Amino acid sequence: MKSKILQTSLFVALCLSATQASVLTPTEAYKTAIENSSKVKASKYRTESKAEEINEIYGRLYPQLEGDVSYSKIDYERNEMAGRTSNPREKETSTDVGFTLSQVIYDPVLLSTLDVEKARTKIIAYDHEIDMQKIAVETLDTYMSVLNIKNKIELLKANLEYVTQNLKMIEEKYALSLVTKMDFLKVQVEYQKSQIDLVKEEKNYEVMFEKLKDITKLEDITIPSINLNSLSDGYLKSIYAIIEKHSNLDKNIEVLQSNTAVLMSKYEVENAKDMHLPDLSLSANYTKYITRDDTTDYKHYGRAMIKLRVPIFSGFSISSKVTSKQLMQKSMEEDLRTIEDEVNIRLNENVNSLKSQLDTLNMYKSALISGETYLQSVQLAYDKGLRSIVELYDAKNKLFEIKYDYIQSIHEMSNLFVGFLTITNNLEELQMIDYIVQGEGKI
Repeated sequence: MKSKILQTSLFVALCLSATQASVLTPTEAYKTAIENSSKVKASKYRTESKAEEINEIYGRLYPQLEGDVSYSKIDYERNEMAGRTSNPREKETSTDVGFTLSQVIYDPVLLSTLDVEKARTKIIAYDHEIDMQKIAVETLDTYMSVLNIKNKIELLKANLEYVTQNLKMIEEKYALSLVTKMDFLKVQVEYQKSQIDLVKEEKNYEVMFEKLKDITKLEDITIPSINLNSLSDGYLKSIYAIIEKHSNLDKNIEVLQSNTAVLMSKYEVENAKDMHLPDLSLSANYTKYITRDDTTDYKHYGRAMIKLRVPIFSGFSISSKVTSKQLMQKSMEEDLRTIEDEVNIRLNENVNSLKSQLDTLNMYKSALISGETYLQSVQLAYDKGLRSIVELYDAKNKLFEIKYDYIQSIHEMSNLFVGFLTITNNLEELQMIDYIVQGEGKI
């Protein structure tokens, strides 16, 4: 008996643990989506591949050693010459082993190419970060839409219950000719509209929930509810503090990438100019002849050589390349100014909208408190027979409208906050979104 009780307890504990583990917070959602995104993985592999190309260039700066073995067999017949009595037909075999060593001593083109490719690799790495940002934004937008719709459904169900009760009351009064047909039809239309709104949001929830599962590649997901009481004054102040702290473009990926592109264009100009410069290299080779016949004049042969290559004339192609790269550098600099202006406009617009939305949330907080207080007062008066059921339902309806608009405002604030963190490249602050959902506590 005790064994069965123990087994049952363990089973219940495991079920509760699994249920808790399946609850997905906003931060977990976007991190999981990034981890499982094929697009992010592809850009990561491109970055790593480009980094290996830099190692390939570095390898050319090290000594290059090659070995070779050759075997030859020769069958020939000599021309007849006076005084020669030997057989004119000869067969010879030859085997030799050789080694070749080459080393770059000074190659300005190779060194400046290394700088160019390092900058290019950095640009590709920024592409990878941009891909991660896009996945994070899409995931959080989908997550907050699901969260928003879920809470709307809960409110719409509560409102439908209120409207249903109100409709029953009106039907009874209409049957007793206590209200007009117009009053009855008005409540009936309100009831039908509430049903339509609920069905529409339930369908939207199914669509957005499936999208979230597709993005995160998770099958078992539980979305918590919005905790309307979590948006304390301390929480809103923390959001304001983050805005003031990060309202700059120092870490914006688009600006950083464009700056790197300008730097790369400068390196490309230097690389083109370096083609006018000489380069110096060392080469050495050694060959050991292993033969069965005396077919060679040497038993072994070795040579070392230092080579200085000096460009003299190339038909003005190098000068044209330098000019082309200089023009490209100017183009990159103009692109940088354009990007800085565009991103700065987006940032200012986002900050103004976000601050406005935070002020709106603050007003909704006050309105929610007032609505709850008003409902409590009407409920108390109704219990004492001082207010009618209609007044009680109206108070509930007002509170429903406040909560509905409050949830929508939270969704808009969340999207603006995510946009702000994306523009300023401070995604580590996204954990603040977790405080919106139930069970995350208050600041």
